[in-house]
Amino acid sequence: GAEDVEQWIRSTGAHLYRSTGDITDTFVSMKDIAEGQLEKLPYAGPGCFNDVDMLIAGLYGKGNIGFGHGCTESEYRMHFALWCFYGAPLMIGADVRCLTPDTKALLLNKDLIAIDQDAECRPPFVIKSQKDVGMQLFRHLENGEYAFGFFNFMDKASPYFFRCNLYDVGLPDDGTYGFEITDVFTGETLGCFSESFQPAVAPHDCRVFRAKLVKMK
Repeated sequence: GAEDVEQWIRSTGAHLYRSTGDITDTFVSMKDIAEGQLEKLPYAGPGCFNDVDMLIAGLYGKGNIGFGHGCTESEYRMHFALWCFYGAPLMIGADVRCLTPDTKALLLNKDLIAIDQDAECRPPFVIKSQKDVGMQLFRHLENGEYAFGFFNFMDKASPYFFRCNLYDVGLPDDGTYGFEITDVFTGETLGCFSESFQPAVAPHDCRVFRAKLVKMK
């Protein structure tokens, strides 16, 4: 990840490049890498992808980057969802024979993987980001669909920070159009929203949604 590799690596013909230091199986390491990549995301695209290091989900503190503690299930969920939003290569670092059912289901979540491997390979748009607080991300997908990601880095809930005004992602403010929003983890369709969307996001956790544009009037 040294020498501003993201700025020149595509010209070499490489299909993959590291743009970070090494990750460890800790929440702080994962968060710091996620925050440090925001300005580098636009360099990734079809044929040349930003590797933000391997997945730590399922390590549970084991191995030479685990330090005996590891992350919680919700932190692994945030980690995997962020890597998918970033369009990063998904390389499992854990021993797949030792995964819990929750982590196995996470790594096999077809809807998250579809966001990661979307054919148009567009980087996410940052709606809002504040260091050590969290992120709101929005991503254009193929077939006229979209994805929203809300990531809470804090030790508490913060309803205000995770309020998303939909005019910030291009909706007209006259209510003529809205988004039909579906929770990627539960499959529940939450309804149509035309002005704002404000999900509850637990500490050290995330919410991810797919969205379709609909006419409201």
